[in-house]
Amino acid sequence: MATLTLENAKVLVIGGSSGFGEAVGRHAAAADARVTLASRSADKLRAAAGRIGGQCATAVLDVRDGGAIDNFFAGQEPFDHIVLTAGQLPPPGPLSLEHMKEQADARFWSAVHIARGARFNPGGSLTLVTGSATLRPPKGIAVLSAIGAAVNALSRGLALEMAPVRVNTVIPGPADTPLWDGMPPEQRTARLEQIGKGLPLGRVGTADDVARQIIACMLNPFMTGSLVVLDGGASI
Repeated sequence: MATLTLENAKVLVIGGSSGFGEAVGRHAAAADARVTLASRSADKLRAAAGRIGGQCATAVLDVRDGGAIDNFFAGQEPFDHIVLTAGQLPPPGPLSLEHMKEQADARFWSAVHIARGARFNPGGSLTLVTGSATLRPPKGIAVLSAIGAAVNALSRGLALEMAPVRVNTVIPGPADTPLWDGMPPEQRTARLEQIGKGLPLGRVGTADDVARQIIACMLNPFMTGSLVVLDGGASI
């Protein structure tokens, strides 16, 4: 039976070099899990692992490459928990068909390959992360919203097909993460404050807010097929 602890659990965080993923890795490591961070950038992974400290391992993995995902899991022992937070912002302006396909590979097909290739220990879980645009898409990102919504639907189907492995999806709302780093600092601060004022809680989320919910998905042995909206009340 699953235990309500991460002590000595083997946790893989794909997209773990920054933002939500790094925060998950930090919280899991603090709970004495054996954490592996995976992403495309070796430099960013080393920096994130250094910030987390301890015995945090890293693995370079491009989630847009289904073959690379398959090969990675072929050489791995079973995991207790896997988290997929990977995803990058597309270039500004209208998306080309090529960029749309890249986004689908990074966000949807990566989850499919992980579900097919990963092995889990008893009591294991897979947690996916999308975003509130999947529920209430803003103008201009219809394709990205649809890709995320497909992940939401996929996770519920996987909860049946992968049982007793538990599969859940966390759906964050606006959050202060490195995805905003492209803005000048003053503009970024002003924009996040403006967004936060429109929420019932009066602020945007943080990476730690989202990480705590992901950890909860790992630890609750009766939780599967859930879509957890974590948007500070934006959808009310």
